Amino acid sequence: AQVVFLCGRNAALADALCAENLPYVAHFVGYTDQVPAYLTASTLFVGKPGPGSVSEALACGLPILLDRRMVLPQETSVIDHVVAQGLGHVFSSMNEFQRVFEFVLSGQIAGRIRKLPTSNRSAKQIADILGVIHGGQIAKPDQNS
Repeated sequence: AQVVFLCGRNAALADALCAENLPYVAHFVGYTDQVPAYLTASTLFVGKPGPGSVSEALACGLPILLDRRMVLPQETSVIDHVVAQGLGHVFSSMNEFQRVFEFVLSGQIAGRIRKLPTSNRSAKQIADILGVIHGGQIAKPDQNS
């Protein structure tokens, strides 16, 4: 496996990971605005169950492995949703992570994780909602404003 660690502004985390003697090729990235590029080049998302990062991974169609240790209260529902919808797996220990990670890499899990459709229809849905609000027609901006 080749692993990219997106550490954000957590320089201490990046330094600690860099100091580890990892048994695989690893690249460490600090804060970046290129998260979509990293995700679209990925095979798997592994991380904490933050709603933003999980949403981005799902939008890119990635299977997800989430760390359930030190979960914040608002992240519990993210874990519940991912598991209930068959979008990924969670782990509570490094041994459990290693088992699931190896299982994912073996390809055996490919058919067991449901991918969300990657097309985003939200722009059309918003226009439709506005059309209903305005009696079937979308209000046009005032030319003078």
